[in-house]
Amino acid sequence: MNTTTANTTQPIYRWNGKYYGFMSNGYLLDANGTYRGWIDGNGTVWQANGKFLGDLVGGEYVLLQQSMKRASQPKRLSPSPVTLPPKPEDKPARSPRAGYVDGLDACE
Repeated sequence: MNTTTANTTQPIYRWNGKYYGFMSNGYLLDANGTYRGWIDGNGTVWQANGKFLGDLVGGEYVLLQQSMKRASQPKRLSPSPVTLPPKPEDKPARSPRAGYVDGLDACE
């Protein structure tokens, strides 16, 4: 798993290739700029309510290993509003990984 986090705007995609949103300065925002969670320094992604979403993979995807359980974290303050970046094109769907699901499904 890629453990790189971004300090600038980085597009985030669902495993099926659809654009989800972006991360900005460690915060996860959907395509409308709504705060959805954060990415910590080791590439772990947390939902805004502090629940574990998965791990950042390839700097663009959030995958949840179905057998992985982690304790919730305290909520963090919402970020200041950010300017929406241009919406990128969707990507081709990725092949399924046994034992993993798209972690962004919990953000719906």
